[in-house]
Amino acid sequence: VNATPDGTYFLNYKEKDATLKGEDYSTPVSFWMPFNGNIGMHDAYWRKEFGGKLYLARGSHGCINLPPAQAKIFFANLEKGEAVIVYGGMNQAQAQAYLADEKKKQEDEQKKAEQKQQEEEAAAAAAAAAQTLPSAQNPN
Repeated sequence: VNATPDGTYFLNYKEKDATLKGEDYSTPVSFWMPFNGNIGMHDAYWRKEFGGKLYLARGSHGCINLPPAQAKIFFANLEKGEAVIVYGGMNQAQAQAYLADEKKKQEDEQKKAEQKQQEEEAAAAAAAAAQTLPSAQNPN
């Protein structure tokens, strides 16, 4: 996962039915709009969700992944040379720190849930044991 670098860029060109290639991938896309070397906007048909903080854990190699319908609209309306302004994301170190914090929160929540379950099981076992003890008979 790589951050899309903040900055002001210009759309280099547009290409339909391109194949994006890197060291560990070769991905066909319908709409490719590069603006910073091999970084650009494109459809990401393989994704079911977009937005929020998804990019931190399941991001891209630096590109902006778009829902296919949105990529088609962008492709139809943007022209070579138009400005692309990227801002507000996290850099790699910030993303790693955020993910580590989120992982710790999840682990803490899991530990609390396990502890609660153990306490509930212990209470249930104590209640069951109390019911099986012979009751003291009243000698009067």
